[in-house]
Amino acid sequence: MTRFIIIFVISVSSCASIDYSYFGSLVSLFPQKFVVSKTDFNNIEYSFIHIRSKNNNAIYVLSEITNNNEFIWIGPEYEKIKTINGLITYFETNDYKYELLSSNTLNSIYESKWVTNFYSPDALFLPTNLVFHKDIESTFIQLGNHYETKKRKFRKTIPAIKFVTTDYVEFNDKGLAIYTEQKLSPLREPLFIEFYYKY
Repeated sequence: MTRFIIIFVISVSSCASIDYSYFGSLVSLFPQKFVVSKTDFNNIEYSFIHIRSKNNNAIYVLSEITNNNEFIWIGPEYEKIKTINGLITYFETNDYKYELLSSNTLNSIYESKWVTNFYSPDALFLPTNLVFHKDIESTFIQLGNHYETKKRKFRKTIPAIKFVTTDYVEFNDKGLAIYTEQKLSPLREPLFIEFYYKY
């Protein structure tokens, strides 16, 4: 019941006027293996992402879409994630900061040259190789619906710290990212993100 009341209070607000501190209470109500239900989705009037990492869950709401199609998501404690085509380009919490920067415009994330910034004196602006490998036809289940998707595989390499990871972004038939699995650094657990759009 408490969960429903919190979702209802939040859903009557618009995105621009949300007091994000409500989400701290909201997230604490979720069990460790929380799954967004149709009721949850219908009670929230704005786009959001559900993030899982190990046994942790968080809901971030869409704050802004920039001119270069970068989505800015805000978390319960004003954490921030930025994504472009589902690729995490920025992630900030109270104890961690990560940024994947392009050395040229982001007209195509596949043709850009990248550097990774961990905001550590020993790991500033490390050259990063981001290589698109292939699309895999897939099926994704969200809110009880089955979707035919394209799962895009990326290989990310940061040679200076010998870090290699394979990341995935899954796209729906509208070309919107609906799911991603990404490991941002060798010292962090991978992030699993589901995207929920209200437009």
